[in-house]
Amino acid sequence: MVNLARDWLLDRNPDYGLAATGDWHVFPTRQPIFYRKDRLTLLDQGGVYFEDDTEVARQTQYREFWIYYCSWAKFADHTGAEFTVYNLHFHYHDPNKRLEAANRLAAHVRPLIAKGETVFVLGDTNSLDDWAALRVLRDAGLQMLQDKGATFHFNAGLGLFGGIDRIGAVPGARVLGGPWVISRRFQGQFPSDHYPVAADFALPE
Repeated sequence: MVNLARDWLLDRNPDYGLAATGDWHVFPTRQPIFYRKDRLTLLDQGGVYFEDDTEVARQTQYREFWIYYCSWAKFADHTGAEFTVYNLHFHYHDPNKRLEAANRLAAHVRPLIAKGETVFVLGDTNSLDDWAALRVLRDAGLQMLQDKGATFHFNAGLGLFGGIDRIGAVPGARVLGGPWVISRRFQGQFPSDHYPVAADFALPE
């Protein structure tokens, strides 16, 4: 499956590996996870569909299928400490589908958090801070961080409402800096209609 942004980034960042990718029959590859190959080892990867099984079976017959889902990848750092990153995308306008997606994702991460594993959840929640989908993720044991600024900007630098893109983490992951919304252009262009969001964390000891 062609992903022009993914391929452009890989060509220009040879020190980075790519996780949450592979056979498009298994799960989509639109939400890959980049990682530093000199600092992290990829242990496992997969995806969580937010659509029901019938819709997934229907859509995945086609190479260019579009389904809301969450990719994930598990890593170990040089000390052997392990953590899992989830890269989500909730439905852009249907609140019931957003809530269903949040519940499915919460069911996936809650057992890991209960076992004391380190989990990060990040991506496009398509939800403002007090909306139901975010309450579900917080109830699952995640702190959902965001900068005060807008993150969706209509590809024009417009900040008409609050942030909808976030980074979430278990409470034991200490925030060293951020989150920051990176709102500048690169080479005169916005990378997408969403601003990148960044933060620094220290893994639980």
